[in-house]
Amino acid sequence: MDKTKKQQLIQEAQDLWQTNQAYEASKLIYEHIPHQDRATWAGNILKLAYPHFSPTTDIEAVIQFAENANNWSQERQKEAMRIVDTVNRFSKRPPIPFPQLIYNLAAMVGKISYNAQHFPAPYDHNAGWKIGEILKQIAQGIDFQNFEENAWNQFCDEQFLQLDQPIICHPACPICYYNSESLLME
Repeated sequence: MDKTKKQQLIQEAQDLWQTNQAYEASKLIYEHIPHQDRATWAGNILKLAYPHFSPTTDIEAVIQFAENANNWSQERQKEAMRIVDTVNRFSKRPPIPFPQLIYNLAAMVGKISYNAQHFPAPYDHNAGWKIGEILKQIAQGIDFQNFEENAWNQFCDEQFLQLDQPIICHPACPICYYNSESLLME
């Protein structure tokens, strides 16, 4: 993706972000990140937010998984699933108390990292689409100078925006399968 297209994409996402449509902004950004870079992108966002919450080994395990996701072999699939399921168990449905938001973010990061490995039984495709929405909620709850600006910059880090067209996240993903079939028909 060339620089002009990246800037247009970022501007469109920022317009959505600023009008409280962070889910749509996240969908737009996530779908332009190459598969092999998604875990690193999501992990970087979690690492930015995590210091503003109470430390927990469960979230640190997700950070480690995301940082090294491309090095996980198929033999470690059960261990990866355990890491994701542990934080997923603590995540909550709306309305979410502020301290629980970090678990929701960690659950999405874990799912993205897991799916990046093409392990069997992938997690939900839209985990990447939820990152921006959760990050925006965290940014609104953190009273720390420039946190929302730093969060935005991490969220739309240009180095990860490389794709002109969306890609299949996992061979078993029905959303990607449908989208790829639609693209082939055009």
